[in-house]
Amino acid sequence: MNGIEMIEKIRELDKEVPVIYTTARTESENLLKAVDLNVSHYVVKPIDTQDLVTRITDVCEKKYIESLLKQKQKELKTYLNAIDHVVLIYKMDVDGNISFANKSFLETSNYTIEELKTLNFTNLIHPDIPKKFIEDTWAILKEGKIWDGNTKFISKEKETFYLQATIFKIDNFIKDEYITIGFLTTKDNLEKREFHKKVIKNIQEFNKKEASYKKLIIELN
Repeated sequence: MNGIEMIEKIRELDKEVPVIYTTARTESENLLKAVDLNVSHYVVKPIDTQDLVTRITDVCEKKYIESLLKQKQKELKTYLNAIDHVVLIYKMDVDGNISFANKSFLETSNYTIEELKTLNFTNLIHPDIPKKFIEDTWAILKEGKIWDGNTKFISKEKETFYLQATIFKIDNFIKDEYITIGFLTTKDNLEKREFHKKVIKNIQEFNKKEASYKKLIIELN
């Protein structure tokens, strides 16, 4: 088989493996076929060795960066899963309409995400909280400042819970949105929070050691 046919067979097995196509023919039809088969580069014969090595290096560097990105995404997922068990998070628009809440917030408030999306931020604040307090909070947020404080909330079953919360605006080209990140402030949850902080610290220390080992391996290679 010729080069194009071989690449077609390779693509039946692997859609992503890099291919550098060397050819003595420069017909546009062949080159277009190579492009359609997701060829990384093509090199016209006679081959310039330095050019070929440069292209191989580019492809390998790209694959290496992609592997690092996948590794970082996996690490980030681990961190987010750890955070999701101890931090309460919800997102709302400038009118206080809720668009997202994490697992911990749903469990604490006893609402489903579908129910929360029909509610407003003010529906979650305990009736004891003065209206002026909420207005002042929004005034701070709309100025682009960060709000920190302890707030009294009410669950679906009318049970009270307290959050030591931070609220801040996030950049969004479509519309202004605000993220609330909070910790339950009951004694049991403070103890739970301290435990999870220790777990996260241990994960971070492990990752630092792993990173140093990987760096050493790369240097040795």
